[in-house]
Amino acid sequence: MVTTMALKRRSLVERKVLALLRGEEIAAQPNGKVRPSRTRAAAGPTRAQARHFVELRGHAAYNGFTILPAGAPYIGVDELGLLAWLASAQRLHAPDPAPGADPVLRAAVLHCAGLLDEMGLRLSMLTTCGARTPRPMVLKDRAA
Repeated sequence: MVTTMALKRRSLVERKVLALLRGEEIAAQPNGKVRPSRTRAAAGPTRAQARHFVELRGHAAYNGFTILPAGAPYIGVDELGLLAWLASAQRLHAPDPAPGADPVLRAAVLHCAGLLDEMGLRLSMLTTCGARTPRPMVLKDRAA
């Protein structure tokens, strides 16, 4: 489900994280850095880091999440939920960012949240408030 919220209305950090989730490239600034926030500059993702976001996208799709294609001008409800989980996972004393979710998806969210921190892409706590819980998560049997 796509919201009517335009991507351009989200913060720069959120747009960069959505670009990673969607498989887009994050262009570096001329000095080799991207500037996602006023607090610190961040380098673009390495190939290994980008690969982990591809895996997160795959695990999310396996669990029924819809990630919009690169270049989509709007934000999907499921993307808002993943952003909220990533923002929550970046907090030290946060509750489980994805309670009841597939353990593999939860592990991918936690790992990518750490990678975002390494890249200097710190999501605001407001990101967790702006998302609606996508839908109750049902564990899928990976053996099937």
